[in-house]
Formats: sequence, C-alpha cells, structure tokens
Amino acid sequence: MSARVLLLALLPTLLGGCSSLITQRRPEVPAPRVVAVLPFAGEADAATRALLRGFVASRLAEERVLVLEREWVDRVLAECGYLGDPDDFRFAQNEASSICARLGVDAVLFGDLIGYDKTELFVLHSRSLRVRLQLFVRDGRRAWMAQHAVGENGGVALESGQVLSALQNELGHHASRERAALAWRLVEEVFAASGGFDGGMLGHETRPALARASARSERAGAREQIVVEAEGSPGAGARFDLGERVRGVPMLEHAPGRYRGIFERRAGDGLGERPAIRVELRDAFGHAAEQGGVSWSS
Repeated sequence: MSARVLLLALLPTLLGGCSSLITQRRPEVPAPRVVAVLPFAGEADAATRALLRGFVASRLAEERVLVLEREWVDRVLAECGYLGDPDDFRFAQNEASSICARLGVDAVLFGDLIGYDKTELFVLHSRSLRVRLQLFVRDGRRAWMAQHAVGENGGVALESGQVLSALQNELGHHASRERAALAWRLVEEVFAASGGFDGGMLGHETRPALARASARSERAGAREQIVVEAEGSPGAGARFDLGERVRGVPMLEHAPGRYRGIFERRAGDGLGERPAIRVELRDAFGHAAEQGGVSWSS
C-alpha cells in the first residue's frame, strides 16, 4: 500500500477526535473548605503529571477552596512516610482519613490513570490526554470522582520534496505548548461538568506573622557558622537568604514559633563579612511574611 493510500485510510481515525467524561458526586457530602492536592500518578511523564496537578489546584482555588501549597503537602507526606519518590507515589482510600488529619484538611484530591499519547504519521498528528480525579473527605468516603479524556488532531499539507524530519522537529517544538493546552482544557471541562464546589472561602483565613529576626557569627576553631534566628507564627515553613549567592537555607522550628537556621561558611564563598540577610515564613497555603535587612549581633 502506498503512503498516500495509507494516509487517506487513516484520516478518519486521526481526525476523529477523542473526548469522554464521567462524573460521580455524593450530594450529601458538604463541599470541602480546605483541600490538599496530592501527587498524581499514572503512565505519563512527571512533567505532565505535575502540570495537571497544578491546574487542578488552581481551578479549586477559583472555587473558593483553600488549597495547600504543593511543597508543603509533599513535605508533610514525606515526613509521615507516605512519600518517598514523588514519581512512585501511591494512594489507598483507607489512608484518606489519616492523611487528612496529618495535613489538617477537609479533603484530599488524588489524580491517577494519567496517560498522554501522541501519534505522528506523515503530515498528521494526534495528541490525547486522560486522567481520573478522586476527592476523599476526612471520614474516608469518596465524595467526588471524574474521569475524562481529551484529544487534539491536526495536520499540514506538504509540497512534494519537503523533508519529513522538518515537520517532526516542528511538532516536537510545539509539543509542550500543546500538552499544556490539552491539560487546561481537560481540567476546565471536568470542573464545568461537576457543577462547581464553592468552598465558601471569601478570603484567606491565615497569614503568617514574622515578629523579629537576628543573625550572629559563631566560630569553633577554623570553622565559622552563621546562625539566623526568628520568631513568628508557629507551624510555618522558614528559610533565609544570604546576599545574592545563597538562597533558601532551611530553618527548623525548635520551639513553637521559634526558628533557627545554620549556614557553615567556606573559604571563597564570596559572601562578605556580614552579608544582607532575608528571612521568610511561609504557611501551608503559600502566604508569606518576610523581613529583610536582618540585624547582626556583635
């Protein structure tokens, strides 16, 4: 069979589109006010899973639901032994209650069965993306489920003599943009079909406060450590920056609302004698309080 005949034979398949949507909801379960979006699982690569997770979190926030920051969720899951390798995260329904309690949320949302497929045949291309989303509340019940797949097909007409590899390179160049568009379309269609959540949050309930911060230098023989301490809201994530070279040094909460971080200086770090210091506290929802120009004690 010639390439032209094969191409014509496959036109209906490639240009036929791909779309399916299933939603299930328990109307007796109140809409959650605070939700954690867990790491997503599936055959798709990590970038595609992260893209969908971020879009779902953003869409939930538009529904007046408070959504925990992704870094915060992953940190708590790791500390509690639920998350080792983010690429290999698995969720079981019987863990929903304990995970909700650990994270302090009304519900957790988990996405799985994620698959991203692409087909390129001569002048035609096809992309499809699928996912299953499930929302589990504190008592372990599944309050909502949606399963959806979307597809995008297209093609260009090539004049005789053009090189097929040029087309493939062009399609590869646009692959990430096409994938993002598919992901956003999928999420929008799922939320539109589900009728909304309306968590009822008109504003942010919490914002961290940073009362004071200070820094000092400690020497032990040939070693020198920069110690930064801060006081503020308990239970926050804390970090500090040193000048423009050192960013995000973690600070541990050694007592409620009291944080300490240590940076060991090395020769040639280029920080200067007393570099500028900035301290940041960040809560579970990504709200931050910061203080720059932290004073050095003598």
